[in-house]
Amino acid sequence: MHPMLKIVGRWFLVLVGIVLLIYVGEDLLLRFRVSHNGANAVFDSVTTYEAGAIKGGRQEFYFDQPQQETCVKAMFPHFGDAPCWYARRHTMKLLTKDLSAPRLNAMPPAAWFRARAARSST
Repeated sequence: MHPMLKIVGRWFLVLVGIVLLIYVGEDLLLRFRVSHNGANAVFDSVTTYEAGAIKGGRQEFYFDQPQQETCVKAMFPHFGDAPCWYARRHTMKLLTKDLSAPRLNAMPPAAWFRARAARSST
């Protein structure tokens, strides 16, 4: 094995070990804070909005139904919640199920080719 590859591999393992130690340390710190100060010391909430895909590849935003998403005040996700620094930057949730649009991957191959040919001729 090439010596440079060994060095890179070792540094990679060291980096993974450091990230793992930070994650475990942060998890233990959060559990300590919850047990001594309550959940409000660790958790926060962020208002999120939903958006749906419409014809033409555009999106429609639904501001009339805001959702409250719980986030954790940490660097990494813990307790099944996203970190607050990430949740605050991603307040729009795209709804992926668009039942009104035809799903070409659900059609048999012959129907897919007919649908594609019909679209290209118009």
